[in-house]
Amino acid sequence: MASGETRCPECESDLDLDGYDLDQGETLNCPECGLPLVVRSLDPLTIETEDS
Repeated sequence: MASGETRCPECESDLDLDGYDLDQGETLNCPECGLPLVVRSLDPLTIETEDS
């Protein structure tokens, strides 16, 4: 289970992911700008844009 807070690389909005069951490679959308993001690493939690 991923835990932590990170920021959207596009709009810099805080993404509070505590308690979410995330997998490496999973795609999610930023709730503020809607940008598709990919979980690149779980430890440390790293989120990047889909095209990175």
